[in-house]
Amino acid sequence: MIDINPDRLYLTSTGRLARNLHRRFRARCMDEGKQGWESLQAMSLNAWFTRMWSELWPEEIPADDLYRMNLWNNLATRITPPAPLTVDTNLCSILDENYGIMVRHGLDPAAGFPSTPLVEWRRKISGAFRKTLDSNGLFHPSRHPVLLRRAIIEDKIACPDRISLAGFGSPAPVEHELFKTLEQKSDLEYMNLPSEKLEKVEALALPSPDQEVIYLVHRLARDARTVPLHRIGVIVPDMDRYAKMLERNLRDVMADIPPHGSHWFNMTKGVPLIETHLMNAALLPLRFILEGQPRELLLSLILSPYYEYRQGNRHEIARADIIWRKRSVEYGLESLLRAVKRELPDIYAFIFSNGAGHLFSFCKTDISGKKGGAFWIKQMQDLWDNFGFPVMSGEKDVVDKRHLDEIMEEMSRHLSETPMNGHEFSAWLTHLASRKMVQIGAPEDAGIQIMGVIESRGLNFDKLYVLGMDDRSIPQPARPLPFLDSAERKLVQGGTAQSQYEFGKSAFDHLMSLAPDITLLRAEQEDLKPLVPSPFWPGNEEKKSTDIWNVPDPAWLRAGWLRSAYDGLNERVSPEPPKDPLLNPDIIPETVSVSRFQEAIICPYRFFIKGILNIDPLEDIQPDVSPREKGIRIHRTLAFFTQKLRDSGLNLNIGGNRQKALAILSECVNRVLRDVADNPHWEVERRRWITTDDDSEGGILTEWLDREMERGLEGWRCIAEESAFEALEIEGLSFSLRGRIDRVDFSENAGIILWDYKTGKSPTTADIVKHLKEPQLVIYLLALLKGKIPGLEAYIGSHAAFSAGYIQLKSAGDIRLSPVKDIESSLDEWTMAMSRLGDMLGSGDFRARPFPVSNISNRGKTCEECPFITMCRMGIIDQRAETGDPEAENEETE
Repeated sequence: MIDINPDRLYLTSTGRLARNLHRRFRARCMDEGKQGWESLQAMSLNAWFTRMWSELWPEEIPADDLYRMNLWNNLATRITPPAPLTVDTNLCSILDENYGIMVRHGLDPAAGFPSTPLVEWRRKISGAFRKTLDSNGLFHPSRHPVLLRRAIIEDKIACPDRISLAGFGSPAPVEHELFKTLEQKSDLEYMNLPSEKLEKVEALALPSPDQEVIYLVHRLARDARTVPLHRIGVIVPDMDRYAKMLERNLRDVMADIPPHGSHWFNMTKGVPLIETHLMNAALLPLRFILEGQPRELLLSLILSPYYEYRQGNRHEIARADIIWRKRSVEYGLESLLRAVKRELPDIYAFIFSNGAGHLFSFCKTDISGKKGGAFWIKQMQDLWDNFGFPVMSGEKDVVDKRHLDEIMEEMSRHLSETPMNGHEFSAWLTHLASRKMVQIGAPEDAGIQIMGVIESRGLNFDKLYVLGMDDRSIPQPARPLPFLDSAERKLVQGGTAQSQYEFGKSAFDHLMSLAPDITLLRAEQEDLKPLVPSPFWPGNEEKKSTDIWNVPDPAWLRAGWLRSAYDGLNERVSPEPPKDPLLNPDIIPETVSVSRFQEAIICPYRFFIKGILNIDPLEDIQPDVSPREKGIRIHRTLAFFTQKLRDSGLNLNIGGNRQKALAILSECVNRVLRDVADNPHWEVERRRWITTDDDSEGGILTEWLDREMERGLEGWRCIAEESAFEALEIEGLSFSLRGRIDRVDFSENAGIILWDYKTGKSPTTADIVKHLKEPQLVIYLLALLKGKIPGLEAYIGSHAAFSAGYIQLKSAGDIRLSPVKDIESSLDEWTMAMSRLGDMLGSGDFRARPFPVSNISNRGKTCEECPFITMCRMGIIDQRAETGDPEAENEETE
């Protein structure tokens, strides 16, 4: 126990050390049996500066951070920086930091020997900065030691009789001068902080920072069994690299909630407000207008749990997003609303009533126009109020909201009259939020102590770990200090590699005195790049590695996600289908579409999910035009064209009619794409579809038209399109089938053929005739032969030949008309297969069995590609033993 006297003033390098001295003093008083005691005078040096200066009732006061930032900004617009520098919050922040560093090191930021244009510009703007502060009765906070020293010399401050300095290993020059002055006025002593006798040092190298943290967490959990948590210390020299990873892993392992009033660990580094969920939600309206009003941000704004606007209505809002995705509407509030209003008017009225008016008016704001900061602040406040922001769910949200309010109040105080556009306002807001550190208060002596090097001064532990001992942390690289020349950097702590090395050596020696048992950890590489160990790394290195997936230790099995994964990997899965109970077959609808019946052919369980429960996998977001939407619109275009061509009586057999047909085709394309005419992605797609004679490359539909004319010369003509049929009954099926045939062609010599348009890959002949995987065209033929397609009865009665096939329209260079050879010969086999499937479904058996009535060998591949694999136990069963042949047949369509 160090000697602490209540009649001395203790000035410390950090607030944590001051609080530690208070706790030690109280502990000593309790050990001595005192019922009460006077408080210890201990505070950080910066806190003492603030208190002593305020007690002087001075005419000058320190300038606030935001005031200084705004002043730098205003000065930089008049005293323009050399190219390529631009005036923004980052530049102002660096200017202020460099100014403070120079003042603390006794350097004049506005003077010096002739130097580079950048340094000369810094001197000029720094002189204007200081002059403006002086004229307004303000000063930079870094001048506190200088001004207090002057006040002490002039006897304006009564110094305490006895002062102790603790934790000042390398004070700044102005602080050193202040201490020398205090020595003349008071009984000043440099306090000898306690040090532990080093008994054991481990130096462990792990493959990567991830493994380094995983191993550390394992060791902490083991030590926690025998060492009081607050007596375990973790020093992290580079908090920015390790803090998030370390906290996440600790929370995974220490999943149980600690007893009330206690904590598993205490990390001194807070989180920047900009990284909190509440702050990200607060910025959504501003980001929406600044980033071009994208769909994702509008959806985030409406669905965010921090906005009360549409709480509890996620399913309805998701329907609007499906429309946007299908129509490839990605930007623009008006376009987004128009798409929903056209197809889902009830959802449009539901989502965009009431508070939407404020969003509309906000989106019409000229974001490039200069307005006072008060305007932008009011716009944000009004939007937050009308959308019910914020909805808070815990103590952390309350703390985050308090910090956000402080930022908005600070901006109102200093930036209300400052002209700025929307981007500049956003830059100010995000800059302040990135500098505001958020942390829920907790006792510093509760739980495992995790801190940086500076905060560890004066502390001691029973067990200490130092994380990240590579040459990027101890010592750290030389500080960039871009506005200082080489002569000035030599006079600044950390300005050169040599001074950083000396500081790192001092810091490392201090760390080695904090505990008798110390473990040093480092990673050998990061992102496949080797990491060089710290120059202070001991020679007794031992290599370690950890594999929590295959050999998880008991500590890591406390993590729920790892325990579940480990149990799943080691679970014995029976190759036999689970004995699920049969369902009531009455749940099958009376009529089923051909596409839904195709799911039953693939797997009865997929039919149950999609055909009965009506669950469809969400389409992937496409950057421009989705393949599904493209296919739908091409189908519609071709249906319009063939019908209009037939109604007009235009004969494609005559070569001179090509231009007339092309004009009709262009008209049909315009009709189908009318609602997306203002979408640039669809404009590009339109050019891919149809071209004029002046274009060097043909479009998909232009090339298709030439094929159409060739078939016309062969005697083929389109007699129907979009031919729907209902109530097709097949023996063995307890339900009827319905469908729609894309196109029907007839030739006096060749008979009738049913076509299905494909803008993607077409099934092979083997898939239909041999493997019985694709029933679509077969069902179309059965509907034709049974007279279920209205308007085609006369053609069937003529005993004409019949067939079916695919028209593939993938690109202008890949247009194929592929009749399926011998499809008529497979009708009987298909009928028996569908009858067997009908018996299965009719008994209520919807168990997962890939292609139960098909002739295929690679059934396991079906499960691997199934969108419902996470919902199906059979999806994870290895099918290789059953299938035999690992490769699928790949016959081409003949």
